[in-house]
Amino acid sequence: MTVSFDLKISAWANISDTSTSQLFVLSQVVGGGSNYAFGLIKDTDGRPISGISFYWGYWGSYTLCVHTSYIPMPGEWHHYAVSRDADNNWRFFIDGVITSHQVYEENYSFDPSMPLLGSETKQIGNQINGYLDELRITKAAVYVTNFTPPSASCYVDGINQNSLSGGTGYCTGDHTYYIAGTAMPGLNSSGTGQNKNDGKYYVNGVLANGAYASGTALLMLMNGTNGSTSFSDNSFNSLSVTPQGNVQISSSQSQFGGGSAYFDGNSYLTIPNAKGALDLTDQAFTVDAWFYWNGYNGQGMSTIFASSVDFGFGLAILNANGADRLGFWAGNNSSWNIVTDNALMGSSTILPGSWNHVAVTRNGDTFAIYLNGQLDGQLTSPGGAIGSSDLRVGIWGNDNYYFNGYIDELRIIKGEARYTSDFTPPSEEFSGWQCFTDGVSRACTQ
Repeated sequence: MTVSFDLKISAWANISDTSTSQLFVLSQVVGGGSNYAFGLIKDTDGRPISGISFYWGYWGSYTLCVHTSYIPMPGEWHHYAVSRDADNNWRFFIDGVITSHQVYEENYSFDPSMPLLGSETKQIGNQINGYLDELRITKAAVYVTNFTPPSASCYVDGINQNSLSGGTGYCTGDHTYYIAGTAMPGLNSSGTGQNKNDGKYYVNGVLANGAYASGTALLMLMNGTNGSTSFSDNSFNSLSVTPQGNVQISSSQSQFGGGSAYFDGNSYLTIPNAKGALDLTDQAFTVDAWFYWNGYNGQGMSTIFASSVDFGFGLAILNANGADRLGFWAGNNSSWNIVTDNALMGSSTILPGSWNHVAVTRNGDTFAIYLNGQLDGQLTSPGGAIGSSDLRVGIWGNDNYYFNGYIDELRIIKGEARYTSDFTPPSEEFSGWQCFTDGVSRACTQ
C-alpha cells in the first residue's frame, strides 16, 4: 500500500529504561531494515537528532524524519502521535502538543498488516523495555493542532468504553465517529459526512437515503398533511423538531409546497442544538423564512424565531416608534452585548394578513435585516460570539411573546451571508438538494 492518504499513528508508551541507544515503539520490517518506525533514538547513525522521532526509510537512509529532542524520564506515561494530512504536512505530537512539523511531498510504502511492536528489527538490542497501550493506526489526520490526549479508550473489541451505545457514536478520545465499533473517518461528531474508507455518505450514523439540503444547517419546509404535528429538518443535520402546544401543518396558507406551520398564539417548535449544529458563534450566517402574521396575541411582541435562552438571539415583530417593525437581537446568553436592545430595527411597517420574506445576515460585524429582498435595517456591532443554545420557532427564550400566524421555509446557513445587497426573494421551494441511495450520490429527480 502507498501512503497517499491522511494518516494517524498514536500510542501510549511508558519506557522503563532509556539508557539503550535505540528503543522502538513501532516499526515495519522490510528485508533487513525498517520501512517506518518511531521510538527513542539516542545515536546519530543516519539520523539527524537524538530523541523521540518518527522516520520513514531504511538503515542509514531516511527520506522522512519528523524528529524531536525530547527524551522521556523512565517510568513516565506519555502519549505519542504522528499524523499526515492531504497537504503533506507531517506532525509529531507528545502529550497533545506539536513538537515537530515537516512537509514531505512523497508518498510512502506502507503495509499495515506487518507492524512490529516494541522493536525496529528482529535483531537483539533495539527492543523497548517498558509498556505500550492503545496503539491505533487510522486513515485520517485526526490531529492537526494541539489536542487533549485521550483519557480513556473508546472501544475494546468494539465494546462500549466511553459512554457510547453499542459501539456506535463519537469518541472524544480520538475524535472519530464509530459505527458498531468500526471507525468512520470523515464523519463529523454527529455521524454525518462522507466515510473516507468506502466513500459513502452517512447522516446521523446511518447511510444517507433520499434528498438533503446542501449548504444549510437547518431547513424546515413545513410541508405535510393538513393538521399533522410532524415536522422535519431536511438538512444533513436531520435535527429533531418537537411541537409544543397546538402548532401544526396547515394547508390554509402556504408560500410553497402546499403547507406551512400554523402557530395559534400559544404554541411553538423546539429544535435541539445537537453537536453544535446551530451554533452561530462569531461567523457569518443567514437566517431566512417566509411569515404570515395575524397580529399580536395580547402581547406587544411576536417572535418569529429565537434561541431557547434569553440574551441569545432572536427575530421578532414589535411596536417601535408607533409602527410594527422587525427587530433582531444577539448576545452571549448573559447580555445583549453584540446587537443591543432595540439597536437593529427594521424601517418598514409590518401589516397583518400577508406573506413576507425576511432574512437576517451577519457579514463580519455587520448585521442586516432584509424584508422582501430590500435592506430594512443594518448596523455594525462591537462583535463577539453569539451564545450557544437550542432554537425555538414562534416563542422568545423567556417563554413569552408567542407568534400568531404562519411560517414557511425556515432556513439557517452557517458560514455565509447569502445576501449582502438587495435581492429578489425566492420564487419557489428550496431547490439545492443532494440525493443519495444507500450512501451513494445520485441525480436528484425532484
